[in-house]
Amino acid sequence: MTARRRPEPVSRVGRVAVFAPARAGTYWRLRWTGLDGARADTSGGRDRPTAEAKARGIDARLARAAGQQSGLPRVWSIPDL
Repeated sequence: MTARRRPEPVSRVGRVAVFAPARAGTYWRLRWTGLDGARADTSGGRDRPTAEAKARGIDARLARAAGQQSGLPRVWSIPDL
């Protein structure tokens, strides 16, 4: 039994890897690891510019979410004076 080789990403947009279609005429794939460590993927569209644009949006959402987890409390409580 031969091991199946994983394709290498064509490019990376921040934390998102962009993969070319496996066959002509199919969709580009986007893969990333979320902040909780779970792997995620989605289709990126039928051409490279569309896939990279979608990857930029996903990376921006990941960056915003990482900022919310920066250690600062999300809700401030004001002590009674």
